[in-house]
Amino acid sequence: VIAIGSSAVLPLFTSPTQAVPTDAATATVVPTFPPAITDFSTIQFSQDYLHPTGLFSVAEPTGWTIGTQPIKPDGAEVTMNNAAIFSVIQVSLQVAPQPFASMDDLDAIYTTASLNQSWSNYRNPLETSRTRQDNKLIIDFELQNARAQVFLARQISWYDIDWVYSVRVVTPNNQIDLLKYIVDKEVASFKPNRIFAGLPADWDAYFDPIQNYIIRYPSDWKLTDSAPGLPASIDG
Repeated sequence: VIAIGSSAVLPLFTSPTQAVPTDAATATVVPTFPPAITDFSTIQFSQDYLHPTGLFSVAEPTGWTIGTQPIKPDGAEVTMNNAAIFSVIQVSLQVAPQPFASMDDLDAIYTTASLNQSWSNYRNPLETSRTRQDNKLIIDFELQNARAQVFLARQISWYDIDWVYSVRVVTPNNQIDLLKYIVDKEVASFKPNRIFAGLPADWDAYFDPIQNYIIRYPSDWKLTDSAPGLPASIDG
Protein backbone atom coordinates (compact mmCIF):
# COMPACT_ATOMS: atom_id res chain seq x y z
CA VAL A 1 0.00 0.00 0.00
CA ILE A 2 2.86 2.41 0.90
CA ALA A 3 4.63 1.67 -2.35
CA ILE A 4 1.50 2.24 -4.38
CA GLY A 5 0.76 5.53 -2.54
CA SER A 6 4.29 6.80 -2.98
CA SER A 7 4.23 6.10 -6.69
CA ALA A 8 1.11 8.22 -7.01
CA VAL A 9 2.27 11.18 -4.85
CA LEU A 10 5.96 11.62 -5.75
CA PRO A 11 5.34 12.69 -9.37
CA LEU A 12 3.40 15.68 -8.03
CA PHE A 13 6.61 17.10 -6.45
CA THR A 14 8.97 16.54 -9.36
CA SER A 15 9.17 18.72 -12.47
CA PRO A 16 9.67 16.93 -15.74
CA THR A 17 12.79 18.00 -17.62
CA GLN A 18 11.89 19.72 -20.86
CA ALA A 19 14.11 20.98 -23.65
CA VAL A 20 13.87 24.76 -23.87
CA PRO A 21 14.32 26.03 -27.40
CA THR A 22 17.13 28.59 -27.75
CA ASP A 23 16.52 31.52 -30.08
CA ALA A 24 19.51 32.68 -32.07
CA ALA A 25 20.73 36.16 -31.05
CA THR A 26 19.63 38.87 -33.44
CA ALA A 27 22.54 40.78 -34.90
CA THR A 28 22.62 44.49 -34.07
CA VAL A 29 21.67 46.53 -37.11
CA VAL A 30 23.84 49.62 -37.57
CA PRO A 31 22.05 52.37 -39.55
CA THR A 32 23.78 53.33 -42.77
CA PHE A 33 24.93 56.84 -43.61
CA PRO A 34 23.76 58.88 -46.62
CA PRO A 35 25.88 58.45 -49.77
CA ALA A 36 29.18 60.31 -49.78
CA ILE A 37 29.16 63.83 -51.22
CA THR A 38 31.47 64.14 -54.23
CA ASP A 39 30.47 67.57 -55.56
CA PHE A 40 31.58 70.25 -53.10
CA SER A 41 30.62 73.18 -55.34
CA THR A 42 27.32 73.64 -53.48
CA ILE A 43 29.15 74.25 -50.18
CA GLN A 44 29.97 77.95 -49.98
CA PHE A 45 32.13 79.70 -47.38
CA SER A 46 31.05 83.28 -48.12
CA GLN A 47 29.04 83.76 -44.91
CA ASP A 48 31.17 84.94 -41.97
CA TYR A 49 30.23 84.11 -38.39
CA LEU A 50 31.38 86.42 -35.57
CA HIS A 51 31.46 84.89 -32.10
CA PRO A 52 29.40 86.81 -29.48
CA THR A 53 32.64 87.62 -27.63
CA GLY A 54 34.09 89.31 -30.72
CA LEU A 55 37.29 87.31 -30.26
CA PHE A 56 37.18 85.54 -33.61
CA SER A 57 35.27 85.02 -36.82
CA VAL A 58 35.09 81.99 -39.10
CA ALA A 59 33.15 80.92 -42.19
CA GLU A 60 29.72 79.33 -41.73
CA PRO A 61 29.49 76.77 -44.58
CA THR A 62 26.30 76.26 -46.56
CA GLY A 63 24.25 73.51 -44.88
CA TRP A 64 25.69 73.96 -41.39
CA THR A 65 23.77 75.90 -38.74
CA ILE A 66 25.04 77.55 -35.57
CA GLY A 67 24.59 75.42 -32.45
CA THR A 68 26.08 76.07 -29.04
CA GLN A 69 28.30 79.12 -28.46
CA PRO A 70 30.02 78.57 -25.10
CA ILE A 71 31.74 81.52 -23.43
CA LYS A 72 34.25 80.82 -20.66
CA PRO A 73 36.76 82.90 -18.68
CA ASP A 74 39.58 81.26 -20.64
CA GLY A 75 38.09 81.25 -24.12
CA ALA A 76 35.20 80.91 -26.55
CA GLU A 77 33.78 78.22 -28.82
CA VAL A 78 31.13 77.62 -31.46
CA THR A 79 29.58 74.43 -32.80
CA MET A 80 27.98 74.15 -36.25
CA ASN A 81 25.76 71.21 -37.19
CA ASN A 82 24.64 69.62 -40.45
CA ALA A 83 21.92 67.12 -39.51
CA ALA A 84 21.45 65.91 -43.09
CA ILE A 85 24.93 64.42 -43.29
CA PHE A 86 25.64 63.93 -39.55
CA SER A 87 28.53 66.40 -39.56
CA VAL A 88 29.73 68.73 -36.81
CA ILE A 89 32.21 71.62 -36.92
CA GLN A 90 33.73 72.93 -33.69
CA VAL A 91 35.89 76.06 -33.62
CA SER A 92 37.48 77.37 -30.43
CA LEU A 93 39.85 79.99 -29.06
CA GLN A 94 41.57 79.38 -25.74
CA VAL A 95 43.62 81.89 -23.74
CA ALA A 96 46.59 80.12 -22.15
CA PRO A 97 47.90 81.16 -18.71
CA GLN A 98 51.29 82.01 -20.26
CA PRO A 99 52.80 82.30 -23.74
CA PHE A 100 53.81 79.15 -25.59
CA ALA A 101 57.50 78.61 -26.20
CA SER A 102 57.23 75.90 -28.87
CA MET A 103 55.00 73.35 -30.55
CA ASP A 104 55.86 70.99 -27.70
CA ASP A 105 53.87 73.22 -25.33
CA LEU A 106 50.89 73.05 -27.67
CA ASP A 107 51.17 69.29 -28.05
CA ALA A 108 51.29 68.84 -24.28
CA ILE A 109 47.83 70.31 -23.63
CA TYR A 110 46.11 67.66 -25.77
CA THR A 111 46.51 64.67 -23.48
CA THR A 112 44.47 61.48 -23.81
CA ALA A 113 42.40 62.49 -20.79
CA SER A 114 41.61 65.99 -22.07
CA LEU A 115 40.76 64.72 -25.55
CA ASN A 116 38.49 61.95 -24.24
CA GLN A 117 36.65 64.51 -22.13
CA SER A 118 36.14 66.70 -25.18
CA TRP A 119 34.46 63.78 -26.97
CA SER A 120 31.70 63.39 -24.37
CA ASN A 121 29.01 63.11 -27.08
CA TYR A 122 30.72 60.08 -28.67
CA ARG A 123 31.83 56.63 -27.55
CA ASN A 124 35.18 54.86 -27.85
CA PRO A 125 37.25 57.82 -29.09
CA LEU A 126 40.47 56.60 -30.65
CA GLU A 127 43.34 58.83 -31.69
CA THR A 128 44.65 57.39 -34.95
CA SER A 129 47.45 59.86 -35.80
CA ARG A 130 49.21 63.00 -34.58
CA THR A 131 51.46 65.04 -36.86
CA ARG A 132 52.91 68.55 -37.17
CA GLN A 133 52.77 70.57 -40.37
CA ASP A 134 53.41 74.29 -41.00
CA ASN A 135 53.32 75.14 -37.27
CA LYS A 136 50.03 73.34 -36.88
CA LEU A 137 49.20 70.23 -34.86
CA ILE A 138 46.97 67.75 -36.73
CA ILE A 139 45.20 65.01 -34.76
CA ASP A 140 42.92 62.41 -36.38
CA PHE A 141 40.29 60.35 -34.57
CA GLU A 142 37.84 57.50 -35.03
CA LEU A 143 34.61 57.70 -33.01
CA GLN A 144 31.28 55.98 -32.50
CA ASN A 145 27.86 57.31 -31.52
CA ALA A 146 25.25 55.59 -29.37
CA ARG A 147 24.02 53.63 -32.41
CA ALA A 148 27.49 52.22 -33.10
CA GLN A 149 27.90 54.29 -36.27
CA VAL A 150 31.54 55.07 -37.01
CA PHE A 151 32.75 58.65 -37.54
CA LEU A 152 36.06 60.23 -38.47
CA ALA A 153 37.35 63.51 -37.09
CA ARG A 154 40.28 65.83 -37.68
CA GLN A 155 41.45 68.56 -35.32
CA ILE A 156 43.93 71.23 -36.43
CA SER A 157 45.38 73.44 -33.69
CA TRP A 158 47.93 76.26 -33.67
CA TYR A 159 48.92 79.13 -31.40
CA ASP A 160 49.77 82.83 -31.45
CA ILE A 161 51.71 83.86 -28.32
CA ASP A 162 49.18 82.85 -25.63
CA TRP A 163 46.09 82.25 -27.79
CA VAL A 164 45.36 78.71 -28.97
CA TYR A 165 43.12 78.17 -31.99
CA SER A 166 41.43 74.88 -32.86
CA VAL A 167 39.23 73.72 -35.73
CA ARG A 168 37.64 70.29 -35.41
CA VAL A 169 35.41 68.60 -38.00
CA VAL A 170 33.45 65.34 -37.62
CA THR A 171 31.92 63.42 -40.54
CA PRO A 172 30.67 59.86 -41.16
CA ASN A 173 33.47 57.46 -42.06
CA ASN A 174 32.36 57.44 -45.71
CA GLN A 175 32.96 61.22 -46.03
CA ILE A 176 36.73 61.45 -45.62
CA ASP A 177 37.19 63.72 -48.66
CA LEU A 178 34.52 66.07 -47.32
CA LEU A 179 36.19 66.02 -43.91
CA LYS A 180 39.52 67.20 -45.34
CA TYR A 181 37.82 69.80 -47.55
CA ILE A 182 35.79 71.35 -44.72
CA VAL A 183 38.59 71.46 -42.16
CA ASP A 184 41.02 73.09 -44.62
CA LYS A 185 38.47 75.74 -45.59
CA GLU A 186 37.57 76.50 -41.97
CA VAL A 187 41.21 76.87 -40.95
CA ALA A 188 41.82 79.24 -43.87
CA SER A 189 38.79 81.38 -42.97
CA PHE A 190 39.57 81.67 -39.24
CA LYS A 191 40.36 85.25 -38.15
CA PRO A 192 41.27 86.06 -34.52
CA ASN A 193 40.87 89.60 -33.20
CA ARG A 194 44.04 89.86 -31.15
CA ILE A 195 43.41 93.57 -30.65
CA PHE A 196 41.34 92.39 -27.67
CA ALA A 197 44.20 90.40 -26.11
CA GLY A 198 44.42 91.20 -22.40
CA LEU A 199 40.71 91.84 -21.97
CA PRO A 200 38.49 89.24 -20.26
CA ALA A 201 37.63 86.42 -22.67
CA ASP A 202 34.06 86.17 -21.38
CA TRP A 203 33.04 89.75 -22.24
CA ASP A 204 30.31 90.22 -24.85
CA ALA A 205 30.69 92.23 -28.06
CA TYR A 206 28.58 94.47 -30.29
CA PHE A 207 29.36 94.65 -34.00
CA ASP A 208 28.11 97.39 -36.32
CA PRO A 209 28.27 96.12 -39.93
CA ILE A 210 27.76 99.63 -41.37
CA GLN A 211 30.36 101.50 -39.34
CA ASN A 212 32.44 98.31 -39.22
CA TYR A 213 33.47 98.39 -35.57
CA ILE A 214 33.34 96.01 -32.62
CA ILE A 215 33.05 97.15 -29.03
CA ARG A 216 33.36 94.70 -26.14
CA TYR A 217 31.71 95.11 -22.75
CA PRO A 218 31.26 93.14 -19.50
CA SER A 219 28.86 90.23 -19.86
CA ASP A 220 26.55 91.52 -17.10
CA TRP A 221 25.94 94.75 -19.06
CA LYS A 222 23.07 94.88 -21.57
CA LEU A 223 22.79 96.17 -25.12
CA THR A 224 19.66 98.30 -24.75
CA ASP A 225 19.48 100.18 -28.04
CA SER A 226 21.24 99.70 -31.37
CA ALA A 227 20.83 99.81 -35.13
CA PRO A 228 23.39 99.44 -37.93
CA GLY A 229 25.02 102.79 -38.61
CA LEU A 230 23.42 104.48 -35.59
CA PRO A 231 24.59 104.98 -32.00
CA ALA A 232 24.38 101.98 -29.67
CA SER A 233 23.59 102.07 -25.97
CA ILE A 234 25.10 99.57 -23.52
CA ASP A 235 23.98 99.85 -19.90
CA GLY A 236 25.64 98.52 -16.79
